[in-house]
Amino acid sequence: ERTCRMSDATLSTKIKLDVTPVLALVDEPAAIKLSGLSAGQTIKLWARTKDAADREWVSSATFVADSNGVVDVSSQSPVAGSYHKVHPMGLFWSLLPVNEKQPIPFVSKPQQPVMIDLIAEIEGKAIATTRLERRFALDNIVREPLHEQGLVGTCYRPDDAEPHPAIIILSGSDGQIRENQAALLASHGYVVLTLVYFGAAGIEGLPQNLVHIPLEYFETAIHWLQEQNFVDGDKIGVIGLSRGGELVLLLGSMFPAIKAVVAGSPSGLVHAGIDGRDYSRSAWTYHGKPLQQ
Repeated sequence: ERTCRMSDATLSTKIKLDVTPVLALVDEPAAIKLSGLSAGQTIKLWARTKDAADREWVSSATFVADSNGVVDVSSQSPVAGSYHKVHPMGLFWSLLPVNEKQPIPFVSKPQQPVMIDLIAEIEGKAIATTRLERRFALDNIVREPLHEQGLVGTCYRPDDAEPHPAIIILSGSDGQIRENQAALLASHGYVVLTLVYFGAAGIEGLPQNLVHIPLEYFETAIHWLQEQNFVDGDKIGVIGLSRGGELVLLLGSMFPAIKAVVAGSPSGLVHAGIDGRDYSRSAWTYHGKPLQQ
């Protein structure tokens, strides 16, 4: 728990902004509470941060103090602001980019925490602030690049001798690996392998486009995990996003070693591959044969 820094004028009012914890994983709830207010007093809370592209993101919520002069974000709904119902993390998920007219993703760099400033304001004047550090990985997480058996990716795992359930994370048509998601899941006790399977410039053996991707590549990744002494080989799952969601549904239906499938925005159909404007070829093959579109 940390009590915020306050000016001399604020100290005289005994207003405190308490946030617990100030250092946590990005998916860990934070308890935010203001005390020392007058009953019925209005106060505005701001959250501000910058993403890895140096774009500013902001959210706000206005609260009315209860009869004890307290605002507890986890149990009180804001009367105005970026969100409108009780939610302890409302100030976080309602963050929006400043001066951006179109929706854009929040850009984060691998292994870099997100720093978020909370500011309490009364009548336009900041009376208390504190900074939170939201991390993707615990200190005991090991990151190991993987370049063997034709596989290209990164493995995240807890640094202990115990065998853990394993997850393979696969992206969609952007062809990127998901390092922060892998680090976060590893921090919750999984071995996580995030793979590149196309579009990696200069890497021999990987297709440049999402066309004729051999499913044997992912079968090799399953076998690689089963060979590691830090993996419980009977507990392997897959997570896929978009075209990766289509892919993991295929993998779960074809390979018995896959015991769990999480498909984000998937398709229940096998769609054509993506190669510029050429949609004549299948995205996936198995035993050298294209899967029917």
